[in-house]
Amino acid sequence: MTELEFCVLGIVWQAGPATAYEIAKPFVESPSSYWSGSAGSIYPLVRRLEEKGLITGKTVEWNSREKRVFTLTKAGEAELRGWLSPPFPSTAGAPSYDPIRTRLTFVEALPRNARARFIEDAERVVREQLVSLQELYDRRTGEGNKVEALETRGAVHELRARLRWLREVRKEFAG
Repeated sequence: MTELEFCVLGIVWQAGPATAYEIAKPFVESPSSYWSGSAGSIYPLVRRLEEKGLITGKTVEWNSREKRVFTLTKAGEAELRGWLSPPFPSTAGAPSYDPIRTRLTFVEALPRNARARFIEDAERVVREQLVSLQELYDRRTGEGNKVEALETRGAVHELRARLRWLREVRKEFAG
């Protein structure tokens, strides 16, 4: 199973009975561009998890209409707990998705003066994201969402490290 599938199991566990829309919402609201909360990715995934017997759907009345809500099955809970339990695969410790690092691989395709602008802009977008994440962390801390605050704090640390790395890149290109 994919990380996204396991995350969906976790959301269904955490949210209780949830519609596909409610399952997609945390992905849409995520500050990470890695996750896709699009209907084109979540709705088929929910169907697959239901076909595998990991979640079960039930149609309920809602505002004179119907909606389908999903809950975790015993098998789904076992899969979720297995995913959360050590030992983790080595890929769990792999570097995070980083489009700046990917682009840096090809930066020498730019003229020398454009490389400095590349680094400046990379630092700018990381700083902007860092400000947003720090605000999210502060809000989650203030709301008493301990686990969500810790998760966000990890992302703050990651972006701070990315800025330190970009300073090293700047020095290399200046030299």
